Amino acid sequence: MKTDRSTTQFVLAIILAGSLMAVISVMGALGQAAPIAQPSAEVVEWSAPSEHEQLNCRYGTTVPNRGDQGPWMPVMEAGWYNTFNMWGTYPPDNPYPGPLQSMTQAGQSDVPVNEATFVPVIRVQQNVIDGIPQPTYTFNPPLAAIPYEIRSYSYNYPPGTVWLIGNEPEVGLPQDYAYPEVYAQAYHEAYHFLKSLDPTYQIGIASMAQATPGRLSYLTQVWDTYQQMYHTRLPVDVWNLHLYILSEISPNGGNSDGRIAIGTDPALAIKGYDPLLGPPDTECSRDNVYCRAEHDDINIFIDQIVAFRTWMREHSEQIKPLIISEYSILYDYTVDDDDDDGDVCIGVKDEFGNCFTPERIKAFMAATFEFFETATDPELGYPYDNNKLVQQWAWHSMETNGSGRSSNLLKKNYNRFEPGDLDGLTEVGLFYREQVLSRDTYVNLMGVHALSHGVNPTRTLSIDFVNNGNIAITKTMTVTFYADELLTQVISSTVLTPEIDGCVQQIYRASVDWLDELPAGAHYFWVKLNSDAAIVESDETDNLLRGVVIVGGHHVFMPIAFDVPYLPDTFPLRR
Repeated sequence: MKTDRSTTQFVLAIILAGSLMAVISVMGALGQAAPIAQPSAEVVEWSAPSEHEQLNCRYGTTVPNRGDQGPWMPVMEAGWYNTFNMWGTYPPDNPYPGPLQSMTQAGQSDVPVNEATFVPVIRVQQNVIDGIPQPTYTFNPPLAAIPYEIRSYSYNYPPGTVWLIGNEPEVGLPQDYAYPEVYAQAYHEAYHFLKSLDPTYQIGIASMAQATPGRLSYLTQVWDTYQQMYHTRLPVDVWNLHLYILSEISPNGGNSDGRIAIGTDPALAIKGYDPLLGPPDTECSRDNVYCRAEHDDINIFIDQIVAFRTWMREHSEQIKPLIISEYSILYDYTVDDDDDDGDVCIGVKDEFGNCFTPERIKAFMAATFEFFETATDPELGYPYDNNKLVQQWAWHSMETNGSGRSSNLLKKNYNRFEPGDLDGLTEVGLFYREQVLSRDTYVNLMGVHALSHGVNPTRTLSIDFVNNGNIAITKTMTVTFYADELLTQVISSTVLTPEIDGCVQQIYRASVDWLDELPAGAHYFWVKLNSDAAIVESDETDNLLRGVVIVGGHHVFMPIAFDVPYLPDTFPLRR
């Protein structure tokens, strides 16, 4: 039965899972990543105004044409975006000409004045010869071009950048195209290539179009293939999904709107509506049928996210963020210009004769935003984000003339207006902006691990922490380590000055040295974030952690550590 989740209550519970992830140590003689060349080029800023000093990092949008649409980012108040590719442009006849020359605006960086975060996508295509899929693949851009891309547009690729490897590879052309076993190989190559450039880069799996049984079968095949080929788990830092409620197989057995996932059993595919089997009010209620009328069904939308998070938990990936990097309404809405009232729909209609009007799209947007903001579950959600099911989401799109244009945030003739002019926004765009502006912005620090390592009498004490608020922390704050539970015996403090990203985009570490000679045994310490109360938080009860130093003879025992690049005081890391 299709479930009615309209009254579902999601429970909020904070889990501090101190032993759920391997610990990464940063102090001592560890390897350091080679720095990426900094740009010497002029920075060109987008000048449209934003009403927020700090943008809400939960909300994003897709930007198909960054050159024209980029200047509109600030007025949309979106905190992040993707362009379905890299920042630079690579001509098909000359995809890799060399340093700096491979970019359409070589030597410049377009920097949104509101500092919205760019999420690059590396496209993946399985090679096909004479209609026969080959066991090889091609990246766009080629991996060899990426270091030059980073050098030319380094502003858009700072440490901790999230990279997505592929865009709907299970759909096939005109999206990406790859059988599960081929995608697993492509992901392996791209993942390790990017980590070799900067170990702090966060690598995300390709977005599937939705989370149906067929799509989850595709993902499971990728997972299993990777394990079989490389004898290790699929290394994913960020889980990624699109969410479009679309039937996959037509009544005659061919592809329906959403297409059968490549390399999967067609019997798993969700069927389209067949009027020969019965009326829509009967057929659309079936579990294995998606009607077009359900394209904006919030209950199915929720079910798919729960299904994806359940898959993550079953594969021990719950302690990872999930982003929805693209979603909206894809079905077209067109009115008859010759009609006197101008409101007769001649676009796509669902099985009940209803069009996908702006009012309908806005209602869907509002319902999804409310779900994203409030849905938590201690059994499925991300513990470091107060068990939220989804960490970030992006609406499609700023403006496209293709599928999804009924959901455009900008009018078709937006370039006739000055960037930031509200008259250039569609009804849906104005509503998106209002929704984002209506959300309170806040910061919240959460400690996730307290750890120690070193040799008596010098030990390094550390705390790993996140900001699960929806804006970045830009003020300095103090982290203090104590030798007693009452927090009266200070071991040492450190003042942190870097920006701490919100939305749990990074895990950070702060460290101090404990120089006292300690006898053999267990010695507890306590560490408090924001100990000087310099930052106003939404919840200060999750700022304190306890750790332990175990001294045996002259040694301090510690968890296994892995080499990561060293940065002073604090830096982003993801395990």
